[in-house]
Amino acid sequence: MKRAGMIWALCCMALGLMAGESAGLMENADFARLDAAGKPEKWEARVRGDNQFSLTPAADGAVLLLKCVDEKEPALLMYRNLPLEAGKRYQVVYEVKGTAGARYLAYCEWLLKPAGADKPVLKGVETRIKNPSAEWTKQQFGFTFPADSTTPYFVFSCSGGEVSFRNLTLTEVK
Repeated sequence: MKRAGMIWALCCMALGLMAGESAGLMENADFARLDAAGKPEKWEARVRGDNQFSLTPAADGAVLLLKCVDEKEPALLMYRNLPLEAGKRYQVVYEVKGTAGARYLAYCEWLLKPAGADKPVLKGVETRIKNPSAEWTKQQFGFTFPADSTTPYFVFSCSGGEVSFRNLTLTEVK
């Protein structure tokens, strides 16, 4: 009986550690914690005009819905100050679905200032517009964070229609 209890405790501890790792390098990547204004903690919302965002609770976090009525003003959520290190490889994984004709971006950007350059330039990865399918699909991309780079951030953006996101992770590839 004592042994079974010990095994149970070890299993629970292992599951707890795995759950902690699943969030990866972004706090509140599952949008589960909201601030007093109803926005996900650690995320900056830029939603203007008639555009909207909403969060629907789910078993493994929340589903983020970006609704873009005014196509001149994208609706986006941004996660600033990613804890990235120069020369290391990272992977972003998320699931997405949307309405017919919807357009979205899911990307990382940073400022790059090579030695001798007067001003930094904005660089990024996965900065092309995509069209989501009507069913949940897993998307992923990898990148190496360059030397001489600062202020990395991640963005989910909608520039038309309705787009939903869930199960976001950013992890270091070892």
